[in-house]
Amino acid sequence: MTELFIIGFIAMTIVAFTAIGYGFYLTYKLNTFRYSQKDAYKFLKKQRREAGFM
Repeated sequence: MTELFIIGFIAMTIVAFTAIGYGFYLTYKLNTFRYSQKDAYKFLKKQRREAGFM
């Protein structure tokens, strides 16, 4: 019975660490996407200003 608890605990720990790692990975991807959006917006704003639209 104790072996089952140990195996279950190890499996739950692996699942938990995988979920936490994947969550950090997703937040990293979303943050880099948001920053790239911000950079693209600034670049377009600069282009419009140089073209005389703003």
